[in-house]
Amino acid sequence: MKRIAFFVLGAILSGSCSDMGDSLKDYVTGETVYPGKFDKAVAYTGYNNVEIDLLNAGRIPSSEVYLGRAKKTVVKYGDKPPVVMEIDSLCSWVKITGLTQPVTYKFIVYTIDEDGNESVPVEVTRAPFTDADKELLIIPTPVIEHLGGGDVKVEWKQDITSMSLTYLDKLIYAIGRGGAQVTLDGTTQQPTFTATIAAGDTLHMQYRVIPKVSNVQIIDTIWLERPLVIPAP
Repeated sequence: MKRIAFFVLGAILSGSCSDMGDSLKDYVTGETVYPGKFDKAVAYTGYNNVEIDLLNAGRIPSSEVYLGRAKKTVVKYGDKPPVVMEIDSLCSWVKITGLTQPVTYKFIVYTIDEDGNESVPVEVTRAPFTDADKELLIIPTPVIEHLGGGDVKVEWKQDITSMSLTYLDKLIYAIGRGGAQVTLDGTTQQPTFTATIAAGDTLHMQYRVIPKVSNVQIIDTIWLERPLVIPAP
């Protein structure tokens, strides 16, 4: 009697396992090999842009980047809806431009293969330097000395470089809007020049600078315009 019971139980289990195996076969499509991921995401602030380094090997040509089955680079940032930037090659670094809003962006970067499979992403947050930030930069006010005959001496008594910007020793000025431009090149942080200009007129001055964020220079050089009205003697 026991032998019969064991035989029946074995038949039931054998049939059940066979059925389960048949059911699983319907769902198994083979092993998926996902594309390789980037090593890291290190971001740098630019003027209306952000650059992100992605490989420990540094900035190398796309032809030298190999990440298994990966074929393309995808950058996703922003929301409602997010911006998706797809590049038809593997990149060791990317530059995201058109970031004109003074906000902190979250960047998600990953690879995809020819079947659309995504790699494990790398993420980083960074705010660009925008025109709103540019307007907050402060240039020291020069001292104006009237020399007579309409000539004035314009002289900076303190360094133009500060915790908010680095002055690159190049200044362009023009008397009045649309006036002839004069380029002042030098190696000093305290430039000086003489111009013939009447009291009440405006010197339109442009400074070549590198802005700083938290006392760290951004990756771009910009021109900063700051007009100066000549005071009465």
